[in-house]
Amino acid sequence: MYELFDRVQHMVLGESVLFEEGRETVYLALPAERIVRCVNRMNGAEFTEGRDFAFDPERGALRRLPGSRLPLFPAALRYPKRENAIFFPAPGANALESGEKSPTGLCFYAEGAFFAGYQAEIDYVTSAALPEAESTAGKLPGLRRILDSGRPLCVAFVGDSITNGSNASARVGAPPYQPPYAGLVAQRLSAVFSQVRMNNSAVGGTASCSGVEQLEKCLSHMTPDVLFIAFGMNELLAPAENYRANLVKIMETATQANPAMEFVLVSPMCGNQDWKLTPPEKSRELSAVLRELAAAQGRSYASVNEFCSQMTHGKNFFDVTGNGVNHPNDFLHRVYAEAVWRALDLD
Repeated sequence: MYELFDRVQHMVLGESVLFEEGRETVYLALPAERIVRCVNRMNGAEFTEGRDFAFDPERGALRRLPGSRLPLFPAALRYPKRENAIFFPAPGANALESGEKSPTGLCFYAEGAFFAGYQAEIDYVTSAALPEAESTAGKLPGLRRILDSGRPLCVAFVGDSITNGSNASARVGAPPYQPPYAGLVAQRLSAVFSQVRMNNSAVGGTASCSGVEQLEKCLSHMTPDVLFIAFGMNELLAPAENYRANLVKIMETATQANPAMEFVLVSPMCGNQDWKLTPPEKSRELSAVLRELAAAQGRSYASVNEFCSQMTHGKNFFDVTGNGVNHPNDFLHRVYAEAVWRALDLD
């Protein structure tokens, strides 16, 4: 299992940070009493306090020391110059049009395990109460009945590239080969239910308007008991009422196939505020729409947006990104999984 917390030892596990030229002090999300481990999980390199970094418990900060072996992200990469830019979707893309928030008009973008090579993961003991994502008790009575009956469980996911698994280390074929959040949720379900069958029909680059098509593809293979619906990142500038209407249509189509099907509505994380297509306030706006819809229809709401904000407090987006703009790294995939698991109300 890939865990976010050790609640017995009162520890945060694998919180990611990235040291950058000119920004060689990084911050942890929660007050830290002691650093237990600092490691780059992609290459296994471990880093030690006093040699590679200094720890300031009062500020919850780690400062990279001169001569440190910790990776250092080149500051010049953050805002690419046009003469050096390779624009998405060209092979080897390193830039996206950013707009006025960037001094060059561009923001840095990289797929694969590029960011993982620069990030370190920190295990630390915290003096704060370990946070818990919201639990929406009583919204999935059918799920509880399946658990009590001992029969197999069928679950399915529709969504965009985050749900498809982009930039999780298992997906890009890099150590530590952690599954994306949908796979992590399925692992936890498999530890509870007699048997779990999962279908993930999420497609990268899509928005909620493609949800019915994804669902129909899923239904050609299986009829789920629980459907996780996770859109939003690719439609932050679209009208919120369209987003809501698309989600309603997905659920209506699903209940025609299985009137007993239950739903978990998964809110989107915030993307890079420097990219013109991912303003954080729009992520929060869509999450509020999703929360309202879940409440109105008696569905379960996975508070990913709120929980991600809590677990990235005081951090830079490059600390936790998988591609620089709108994908989570392994740490945030675990944050996603924790929020989605809490929405199932199985603890």
